[in-house]
Amino acid sequence: MTIVAVAASLLIAVSAGVRAPANAERGDPLMMRAKLTGSADLPDGAVTASVEPALSRLAKLAGGQQYSRFVLPTEAVYRNGDEIEVRFPPEDLPDAYVDEGGLVTVVIDAADAEHGKYGTVLSSVRRVTIANSQQWAPPMYSAESLSVPPAKRTAAQARAVAAKAPATTARAVYAAFDGDENPVEEVLADALPHATSRMQPTSDEKLARVASEMSALPPHDLARAVAASNCSLAKKERIRSATVGTSYPMLKGSKSWLTYNNSTSSSFGTAVNVGDGWYQGGGVTATADNWGSSFQKSHRLRSYRVHVIYRKQTCTSAKWGTILSQKLIPVGQTGGIGRNILSSRPSWRSKCAPVVSHKWWRGSTTGQSYTLSYGVKFEKVLGFNLKSERGYSRGARLFYTANKRRAICGDTTWPGLAGKMMERGWRARSY
Repeated sequence: MTIVAVAASLLIAVSAGVRAPANAERGDPLMMRAKLTGSADLPDGAVTASVEPALSRLAKLAGGQQYSRFVLPTEAVYRNGDEIEVRFPPEDLPDAYVDEGGLVTVVIDAADAEHGKYGTVLSSVRRVTIANSQQWAPPMYSAESLSVPPAKRTAAQARAVAAKAPATTARAVYAAFDGDENPVEEVLADALPHATSRMQPTSDEKLARVASEMSALPPHDLARAVAASNCSLAKKERIRSATVGTSYPMLKGSKSWLTYNNSTSSSFGTAVNVGDGWYQGGGVTATADNWGSSFQKSHRLRSYRVHVIYRKQTCTSAKWGTILSQKLIPVGQTGGIGRNILSSRPSWRSKCAPVVSHKWWRGSTTGQSYTLSYGVKFEKVLGFNLKSERGYSRGARLFYTANKRRAICGDTTWPGLAGKMMERGWRARSY
């Protein structure tokens, strides 16, 4: 049993009433939501939330150099079964924990004393300023020029804001920014990512020597000891290839290419080990590098790849030094790119729009992001791959060009809104 599990068992008796009830008034803005399967019956105080330092700061740390997370108050965590909400005022988070462009990485940890399990899930959000008020927004959201109050925006500014709205709620955000009754903070909260993970078995046997010391702690000191942890990053960098797009042009007379800008648009998965082997962590972490690339035009079927820097994070109990969890987390990108030639095309044909001789692109955040559950190539190291996700924007576009009529097809919806698109012959059009 781990130190966290023992601490959680002690918390059962001393922390009743610490957890904010599910029907309590939620006055602070929604920061993160997650589902941690197996956590529903955990006692109050056994689930904690914290914030990582800005990734740009983490990337500069020497191997083994310790740092601390910003531990959120227990009252910031709301639970309803396995569903968890974290609510915290954006203006109260110190700037040292906010990366370029407002990116913030939130971590939820949970301990199951009875069954010897531990769970952790993390996700990125973005701190933005809208009408002189700070709000939490999805990581794919870009917040340029949002300090101008909606009532004072010109029509051009309103359209520019709407073009950078969260992918799933662009129309609602446009309405909110345009002065309708839909509150901006509610629209943003509805668009926040929903991270998922599960409780996992853990196998640390170093607890007997500290159990008596733990039981002697006052309740508040015990809760603080469980929540607080010291973390460090291994010196070794693991450079992994991650797919951030695919294109399927017609082989004759057509070409396709991707322009890539990572300043606001890419997130990558994490791997977690709590003592019983590595598994895919829930949620994705957005990096905040500033570089870009335009891939060469080609008629070939291909996937587009960037190179992501991962480092192993080890977090230990600040009081007893026992390892709580290890993660492989993305801390940046090298700026390197690659591509993989594909041998076959998808069969998408239900949502195909006709286009005449064209230079067509998908480049607005309106619609779906490109996602690939196996996008980050870790299988040879871990036995599985991790998720990659890329949003579309003016700096991150997928282009198709042809000198004759074609149809552009989306994977799950119309190509102007789809996360993945392919080119087909004119006869494939849906209307």
